[in-house]
Amino acid sequence: GLTNLLNAGMNQQELPRLVDYIRKSASELDGILSDLTHIIDIRSELYRVKERINIAAEWQRCVSLMQDYLPADARIETVFDEEVVYGIKPMFGSIMLNLLTNSIKYRSPERSLVIHLTSRANQIGQTVMEVRDNGTGFDLASHQENVFKLYKRFHTHVNGKGLGLYLVKNQIEIMGGRVEVESEPDKGA
Repeated sequence: GLTNLLNAGMNQQELPRLVDYIRKSASELDGILSDLTHIIDIRSELYRVKERINIAAEWQRCVSLMQDYLPADARIETVFDEEVVYGIKPMFGSIMLNLLTNSIKYRSPERSLVIHLTSRANQIGQTVMEVRDNGTGFDLASHQENVFKLYKRFHTHVNGKGLGLYLVKNQIEIMGGRVEVESEPDKGA
């Protein structure tokens, strides 16, 4: 539609603005295509072989990657009753990194960031992992059906695309797991 305006013989003074709109539209489309390619790549990883993953080592790798973004007064607490999980290592790392990034991104300006990561076995021997923070949280009752949908966001005060939790859910399901969320405004997630 924007390029059709060029053919319509528009005013030369409007041309730079029109070119800028075309550039922005192309950039946004490029971002969407990149996101979709990433999703397809993740789905194709389904055929990778599951391997033994040391939870503490993978978590520490993610924390190291995000070290420059962690506030100096942040506290990270871990309890690994289950030390190992079987899964697709790049997916598991991506899940952990997305959850850690969300905790950092959506921290409360009112208090020091605290992140808890635990792992345990449930009654039937499955590994249950919980990542909990004391961040801004969100109104789960209002957003329940959109939590894991593509491009859905609940905060506008930080940059984001609404891709992280969508990827987390898909990656966990590809590996045979499930994900749940609990959250309240100003009480974390």
